[in-house]
Amino acid sequence: MVQDILQAAAETFARLGYARTTTNRIAARAGVSVGSLYQYFPHKDSLLMRLLTGHHAEVHQVIDRALEQLADPGIPLEKSLRKLLTELTALHAADPSLTKALSAAVLRESPAVDELHKEQDVEHLQRVSTLLAERPDVRQGDHRAMAALLGQTIGQLTRWLVHDTPAGIDHTTLLEELVQLLTRYLRK
Repeated sequence: MVQDILQAAAETFARLGYARTTTNRIAARAGVSVGSLYQYFPHKDSLLMRLLTGHHAEVHQVIDRALEQLADPGIPLEKSLRKLLTELTALHAADPSLTKALSAAVLRESPAVDELHKEQDVEHLQRVSTLLAERPDVRQGDHRAMAALLGQTIGQLTRWLVHDTPAGIDHTTLLEELVQLLTRYLRK
């Protein structure tokens, strides 16, 4: 029942946005009473937080694997970035309603998500910054700023690739162009 409720929440947030989503609508979509929903989730923000926490865990697994590869200067930067982007777009494409439900627009409207994962995001930022500074094929610069831009760019553009790719442009071509964009930004 919990998974049905979470799936219904993702679909409802994706379809209606944060403001128009209610626990009653989520319960109806899940085919359960609102009382049953409240046994597991006291309000819609608790549902959103659960969706976000689970999604962040999956994203961070992909990122951790990519950072292991990025830490190896024997693996070309371009190859590491391609693997990361391919895996992130696959993750977003696996559950499009969840990715859309967790869009920046929905999350900005929820007062509950402001502090979530900031500590973990700071840890990843520092780790990426250190890896960039240690790679001989990455240009000089403010590696912390570069890591922050890299994270935001990848996050936004991988979601865009899944949900808003322009008609008539091949997804694989766009992914390769994104690899080139990031590689050329970072490379010496």
